[in-house]
Amino acid sequence: MHLLFLMSPSLAATLDTSGTCGGPVVFDAAGLTPGGLYAVLSAPTTGSTVVPAGACAGTILGLGPTPVLRTFAQANGSGSAHFTVNVPALACGQQVQVVDGATCDVSNVVELTDDEDGDGFDHLVDCDDTDPDVHPGAPEICDGVANDCNLPGASEDGLVTWFDADGSKADLSADFASGAPGAVSVLDLGSWGTGSGKIAVCPGTYHVALEGIGLAGARDLQIEGVGGTAAVVLDSTGVTTVRLSDVGGALTVSGLTMTQPGGRTLDVVMSSSTGSVDTVLRDVVSAGSVGVINSRFNPVGPTSAVVENVQAESMDYDFGGVVGANTIEIRDVTLSGGLGIRGSTTEVNPITIERLTLLPGDTGGVFLQDVDAVVAGFTDLDGVGSVPALYSIASDLELTDFDVAGRREWGIHVQGGTARATGGRVSEDHPLRVDGGGHFTVVDAVLENGGPMWVYDHLELVDVVVRDNSWGYSGGAYVESTGTLTCTASDNPGAGFFRNTAAGIGSGGAVWVQPGGTLISNGCDWGTGVDDNLPHDILTDTAVFDFGDDATFTCGGTTCL
Repeated sequence: MHLLFLMSPSLAATLDTSGTCGGPVVFDAAGLTPGGLYAVLSAPTTGSTVVPAGACAGTILGLGPTPVLRTFAQANGSGSAHFTVNVPALACGQQVQVVDGATCDVSNVVELTDDEDGDGFDHLVDCDDTDPDVHPGAPEICDGVANDCNLPGASEDGLVTWFDADGSKADLSADFASGAPGAVSVLDLGSWGTGSGKIAVCPGTYHVALEGIGLAGARDLQIEGVGGTAAVVLDSTGVTTVRLSDVGGALTVSGLTMTQPGGRTLDVVMSSSTGSVDTVLRDVVSAGSVGVINSRFNPVGPTSAVVENVQAESMDYDFGGVVGANTIEIRDVTLSGGLGIRGSTTEVNPITIERLTLLPGDTGGVFLQDVDAVVAGFTDLDGVGSVPALYSIASDLELTDFDVAGRREWGIHVQGGTARATGGRVSEDHPLRVDGGGHFTVVDAVLENGGPMWVYDHLELVDVVVRDNSWGYSGGAYVESTGTLTCTASDNPGAGFFRNTAAGIGSGGAVWVQPGGTLISNGCDWGTGVDDNLPHDILTDTAVFDFGDDATFTCGGTTCL
């Protein structure tokens, strides 16, 4: 409906309608006297008719001559009224107004029309009479809608549209078509409006990079592929695909593919040294690195990052990654390289990672420094990297549901801080290493078919099975002079060390304890028969020791008691 607001001194009530004439029309009035009477009047035209007599004599209506009283009713206790009228098509064009019977205040004037969105096409031919951008012959914009009501020959392919938060639009198709392979156009994100908004990109390949540096004010910007990741491609070879820095607000990138090659050239960088940048990457495929570099050296904050359903080469903090964001959420992410998250030593940096997969053949791992991280669902199989699958430095880490295999280094390395791993498996490598003042607790996990754990500080195994590992002087674990290894069988009476082997003569197949180191067994099994560790269970500086099931003892660097 079209609303006409009059310059009246008594315009306190409001009237709104939905629906079109030639059918049910819903009337909503507000701002009336609670429980008071109100009148609904109509006239063919607008005007300035004066009420000639009665309680509201002298009131100036917004209606033309000879207004007709349509109904006289009572408002509810909140001063509003809601009613539905089946308006015939003959009434199209009538002007309607409400008058408060107690105060004589008048509402705005509403025209009854069969063109609800005011685009010049009535509901009989308009395929969406609520959207003025949709009608027969309307120009196509990138909005995922058949603006021309599906007339032949229209397509959104190659269209790009800026939707400003104030409702205005701009056609960016020519801007996005200005680049070419090897000649990328760098487009200024501040060129199409001074406020928040969205860039909608329809199917096509665009050789552009998007950049916003020091944009004024807190601006929320969205870059959205319309048609899905396979249909919308941004190729910015040699230039960072999306870069936003030194600006407040939020950036969301979704629904597209970026073909930036791997290495140190980034697909996405959001950074801030003077303000906060809240970042969302969702439903994105990247051939290169994606990065969020936020507020590590900036006390302004807060800054958050959400990375969801993303495939990328890597998120390596050294040249991308996630640095210093106050809160980070990563879900359903697949990487063919690594993930790096480095926080700030002066801030709390909570990290949530759910369902992260490093693809087979990757050379990177997950690096966490100075963060509080919860990692649920981490898979790294058949990796060939020379770095740990998960490396935690000075962090508090909760790890659940993990499966790590095939590393040339440690599967999980904890250096400083604390870590707790529950319900997972590490195989085909040195499973665990803890040093640098770290304290690592592993619960209900399996460590198998690899080399020994390396313990330089505190490692606690609770209901953990360590089996089928082998190395020179110990297959299961190596305890350095500064280390303490504790094995506890609590809810799992079958926890312990089984079928671990060492090649050295007189070696401990399960554990080698250096002078000054400590091994504590609280009811753990140490293998018997076909499950025994070979050639012995434990090697100290001066002797070897063998134990059976449900064994409780303590070993120092020279003896076990």
